[in-house]
Amino acid sequence: FYNCIREGILGMRTVIEDILAEKPLARQKQDLSKYHLYRHRDALDGRINWRWSADQVECFVRAGNYAPFHSPTYTAHLDSLAVDGKTYEVEVLNVTPVVVPITAVSGKVFTEPNKPPIVICKEGAVQLDQCRLRGQGDTLSPNELNQLLPDGIILKGRESN
Repeated sequence: FYNCIREGILGMRTVIEDILAEKPLARQKQDLSKYHLYRHRDALDGRINWRWSADQVECFVRAGNYAPFHSPTYTAHLDSLAVDGKTYEVEVLNVTPVVVPITAVSGKVFTEPNKPPIVICKEGAVQLDQCRLRGQGDTLSPNELNQLLPDGIILKGRESN
């Protein structure tokens, strides 16, 4: 939050200085093909939609991560996971889009020991780099996360786009 305010002030200062110096203002054309609007309903359901592209999933996760502060809207999360009779709520704080040499159904999880799980998206896949149990501060190690997400499980995710 404070970084945004600081950068906004610095940006406005540059614009005002350019106006006073009668310099033409810099323009940057937006690439609307990369545009995705996250609506209020996204904040009501922070589950990840695995039918989005890997890049869209990464943006959704970043948009809901206000670390070290609590998000006022949502924090991206997985479906509730039942393991050994207990239910776990896993928040996703950081993902990385990855290239995978296989085609599989969206939401399918692939795991390897000592490595973060990979989840297939509509286009590409994401590696779950940083996750934690809801309400906890510590992040899960790759092996802890792999125990909650066994290899081959298919995450349902949110239903609508």
